[in-house]
Amino acid sequence: MGILGTTKTRKEKLYDKIITKTETIYPNEEEQKELSNLILRIIRKQSTLNDREYLEKLIKNLKQKGAQKVIFACTDLSNLIQTHEDVIDSTQVLIDSIISKMNQ
Repeated sequence: MGILGTTKTRKEKLYDKIITKTETIYPNEEEQKELSNLILRIIRKQSTLNDREYLEKLIKNLKQKGAQKVIFACTDLSNLIQTHEDVIDSTQVLIDSIISKMNQ
């Protein structure tokens, strides 16, 4: 499972603690640094088409490293890519879970 999120998420290995039946794969250090800068640009509403292309490149890189799917582990990333067949958006999963619980 590929994980794209903040540097803190990576360092704390938050998803590693939950995802135990499959390997978690993160961007390399250089990619993570650029991803953090990209997230800041999204927050500041300064993201560009190049940022979207870079995010797509990261998804592809994680898939090439063996990830079956890639988790957007940062709520801001879905502002650049709303839907992608290889991505699980953690925000959307949370929303879907809340709606499901409300309908029980």
